[in-house]
Amino acid sequence: MFQKSIDQAAAGIAKYAAKEIELTAHKKVKIADVATAEAAAGGAYLDGTPGEHLDRVLRLQAEVRAIGMAIDTCRARRANAVREKREADIAALRKRVDGLEQER
Repeated sequence: MFQKSIDQAAAGIAKYAAKEIELTAHKKVKIADVATAEAAAGGAYLDGTPGEHLDRVLRLQAEVRAIGMAIDTCRARRANAVREKREADIAALRKRVDGLEQER
């Protein structure tokens, strides 16, 4: 019973850690895309045709912020999984201690 809870929490920890790594790498790529889009928008602005380029910059900036929020949420969920695992570990240990005390 406790082992299932411990295993589920451990799986959640691993899942969210892997997802955070994936999202962080994706965010770095998008930040580079923002810089490229901003440079293109600067040239387009100079040429008097910034509209499409500015839209791309705004969309990419919003995506970077959204990925940042996803990372924050992922960290919170991983922290919750860590708490759940600790609680399950403690419950399992208490059960073992109770069993050992009853054997005396």
